Amino acid sequence: MLPPPEVFPEFEPHPALRHPHVMTIASALSEHLRFVRPPRSERWTLEIDPETTVLARANWRLGAPCLVLAHGLTGQASTGYMRATAKKAWDAGFSVVRLNARNCGGSAELTSTLYHTGLTDDVKVVFARILGERRAPRVYLAGFSMGANVVLKAAGELGAAEGLAGVCAISPPIELAQASSAIDRGLVNAVYQESFLRSLRALVAEKARAHPGRYDPRDLAEVRSLRDFDDRFIAPCFGFRDADDYYARGSAGPWLPKIRVPTLVVHARDDSIIPFRPFEHWIAAGLPNVRFLTPARGGHVGFVSARPARNEHWRDADLGWAENRIVQFVAWLERARTR
Repeated sequence: MLPPPEVFPEFEPHPALRHPHVMTIASALSEHLRFVRPPRSERWTLEIDPETTVLARANWRLGAPCLVLAHGLTGQASTGYMRATAKKAWDAGFSVVRLNARNCGGSAELTSTLYHTGLTDDVKVVFARILGERRAPRVYLAGFSMGANVVLKAAGELGAAEGLAGVCAISPPIELAQASSAIDRGLVNAVYQESFLRSLRALVAEKARAHPGRYDPRDLAEVRSLRDFDDRFIAPCFGFRDADDYYARGSAGPWLPKIRVPTLVVHARDDSIIPFRPFEHWIAAGLPNVRFLTPARGGHVGFVSARPARNEHWRDADLGWAENRIVQFVAWLERARTR
């Protein structure tokens, strides 16, 4: 059962941040200023396959449902929005796992592969381990940007798997080809793209040193865009024919109708990095298990409020509107179980 739309407070953007680029940049810069500390977490190591291990930070509460968080491209478990959401979920009574994508959070030496926006294996292993080890009776998945696409696609693949209780996605690139084209247009998007590429180039150089012959750093000279990177490195690493094949097979969009658990998707209509057009199609489709919140403003993983949002159902603790929607959503689903 999905919560009715009126449960969620409307998003009122901060008046100084109404332009999408300003909202996105301000939110990204604030990551370095958010000294939010969840309770002391434990380092959790998970083997995905014989050549890949990932790291997570976990806070366990006996008998509580667990929220698994997945970060965006070039992020990590310690990124500001991950820490903030973890603290809010912990305060709401949840166990929390902040998952590093492979190679992230200081784990590059634990795998010979790269990572990508459609890679669901790691999330599904975490999900299975939590339930298999009886660390929690139920699991919720939530993600930001790249991680949002991953959790949506994983939910579609898992279907009605026992123990999966709900999913929340913030600014997901549900059609990767369109997202790749969008970030290649405009001066400000070029800045975003170059920031991503700088981190990805450094990762490939590191992998090439650790695994001679598997990666050729000379190919980096030809990389001018994320599409170039995906075509030259991601596709061959994961067995895709090319970037277009990766985008088609890695996108969460086609998996949305297969989702069988309550799901919340939050996406600003002014997001310049992730186009809104694909969402229009799925909103019109009337998916029974997916609720879309699509404020006119908010930028990409921005959503800095003018003031803590409130309505008769919920009062936000701070200006992190999207983070608060994740916690509100999973808390509402937990309460609904006992009604």
